Amino acid sequence: MESIFFIAALWLALAVIAAVLAYHLDVSIALEGICLGIAAAAFAERVFGKGRWGTNGNGRRFSVPWAPRC
Repeated sequence: MESIFFIAALWLALAVIAAVLAYHLDVSIALEGICLGIAAAAFAERVFGKGRWGTNGNGRRFSVPWAPRC
């Protein structure tokens, strides 16, 4: 359970860093947050392994009723 809160704290800290960076670069905060989040997830997956930093949890999986089943 502690690792869930640690992962959440890391992602929230990353969001704050993205907001401050976007403010100083005069770009959209949402755009900067998305770009930085994608880069951080790719970095974490490459360094620590696939699904290690909360990118493969059951809470983030969802299915669309009209999507084909794989």
